Amino acid sequence: MKLDSFYGYVPKSDVVGVEVIDADLDRIQHEIGMLSPMDRPSEGAKLSLLFRIMRARGSRYDAVITQIKLSKGQSYDSAIGEIANFERHLIAPKPQKETALRAGGIRC
Repeated sequence: MKLDSFYGYVPKSDVVGVEVIDADLDRIQHEIGMLSPMDRPSEGAKLSLLFRIMRARGSRYDAVITQIKLSKGQSYDSAIGEIANFERHLIAPKPQKETALRAGGIRC
């Protein structure tokens, strides 16, 4: 039944970042391993589930997921790092055009 909670995992909110999803998946994976070490989901299964969850959040994740899949020897932890970095760039404030032009010495 814990396996159902792992493979059926859905984040509580669309606004939680990949770090929250990672912590939830780690916790559920650990709980399953404590109950039955043979049933503990592998890191590969966790990575596949992570990709499914992120794709369900929108096509904006497609490029980073494809990039991760094309990287040879990509681990779950490094995938988390790449997706977290991608999310930081998504929410980073964009400089205003006027400010950027002034920084370059162009008068507005």
